[in-house]
Amino acid sequence: MKMFYFTLRKVMLNAIYTYYKLSNKKAKKVLVKNELSYFNHLNTSLPVRIFTPLNSSKNAMGNLSVMVGRYQEKDFQYCLLYDLYVKSIYRKRHIAKKVVLSAIKFVQREKFANVIAIIKLANTPSINLFLKMGFQLVNNEELYDYEKKEIEFYKEPVVVARYEINKQ
Repeated sequence: MKMFYFTLRKVMLNAIYTYYKLSNKKAKKVLVKNELSYFNHLNTSLPVRIFTPLNSSKNAMGNLSVMVGRYQEKDFQYCLLYDLYVKSIYRKRHIAKKVVLSAIKFVQREKFANVIAIIKLANTPSINLFLKMGFQLVNNEELYDYEKKEIEFYKEPVVVARYEINKQ
């Protein structure tokens, strides 16, 4: 019975995705909810902002997490963007771009110097999105010490993209 349910759900999601893809419907108005959460690291609670795009029915379409860097050398030096995700039926409608833009505006208001996007190596669409938005991929040799420490937490291979607020 479970197998039937999952197969039926997959067929329905594919039908909805195909409808939106063929009709070229784009998300007209996307409200991005910004809420505060906390991440515990080495007995310290770090603030995390979770950006959630909402459709007109106020249903979540994905998320993006923004966290203050764990290895700050001075106040507000850098922050991390990670876990960018858009549900499959909402893809190809520029929702991820709107969420990232909201996060960058937040980071600028908070006076951070750099933004670091940590992206899974296998996630080519996310890598391309961040490149289109002005992020620069960073080779392992060019990583700052704090960036090297940050990527040690990831079990999967990741790519680091950097966005410098001051240059924009």
